[in-house]
Amino acid sequence: MSTAFKRKESYSSLSLLKQCPYRYYLHYIQRQRAEIKSIALEIGNLCHKIMENKYLGLNIDLQKELYSGYPDEEEIKGLDTIQKEYFDEWLMAGRKSGLTYEEKIKTFKEKIDEPINNTEWEVIGCEVPFEIEYGGITIIGKIDRIDRNKNGDYKVTDYKTSDAVYDEKDLRTPLQMLIYALAIKDMYGRYPIDFEYDFILLGEKVKAMIGAKSIEKGLKNLDKILALRNELYSDKTGELFAQKASPLCYWCDYCCNGNKKDIKVKCLCDYYSLWTPNNKTFSVNKKYEIGTKLSEEEEFIW
Repeated sequence: MSTAFKRKESYSSLSLLKQCPYRYYLHYIQRQRAEIKSIALEIGNLCHKIMENKYLGLNIDLQKELYSGYPDEEEIKGLDTIQKEYFDEWLMAGRKSGLTYEEKIKTFKEKIDEPINNTEWEVIGCEVPFEIEYGGITIIGKIDRIDRNKNGDYKVTDYKTSDAVYDEKDLRTPLQMLIYALAIKDMYGRYPIDFEYDFILLGEKVKAMIGAKSIEKGLKNLDKILALRNELYSDKTGELFAQKASPLCYWCDYCCNGNKKDIKVKCLCDYYSLWTPNNKTFSVNKKYEIGTKLSEEEEFIW
């Protein structure tokens, strides 16, 4: 068995594999990775750290930390720096929410000051790391927050800094929450009874994975992803890592469409969708066909 096949997976890697095997191939096997950061990533890191410190009960001024960040501890920038480095993006309205980051941060400030007075649930862990075995694969990750009630039941909370709340169809059996459920069962011997996404920049919370049937269906979906993984890794040439063209290509590091991409990896994929926010087309730059001979640069690495 190849060393590549034995690599540890995460929610992010398995989600990417399902979304586009070719992108997974370039990122995780060829290790062609972009180094350009974004305002979304910078603010996401900052807000997650603030929420972690809040629920750990640390005696610090969180409003102050929001602006100063944690440059010495974890190289997390504060808003004072982020606003300067991403001035245009800071004032730009979100494509879905219509809100600027300045407006979203006002909502987040209120979130910081909310008292923790939930008598039903007690926070027992923040940024909890896990490593589990499932289907012969090691899956790793971190859970933003775990709560427990007096009955010994568990609740998982995941913070999101995205521009929109998830659609209902994306909440029924989300891969991320399914993996967290497996991790909780591995750590505490039972599945969580409550799964919550907290959209901390929008002031909204939504439930996911309602009922045991959701977990059962989620496990079947995970089994399909791992079966796909096994099939792809069984091909010694890498040709089965086919590209799935979609509007998501516009935001992919390897696509020629879009801007502010790392020149080292931009355009590594020829098979991208030509869709852009201003040209919503179904056309693709080049159609991927199984059996296409890979270039010398794309030669499969084991």
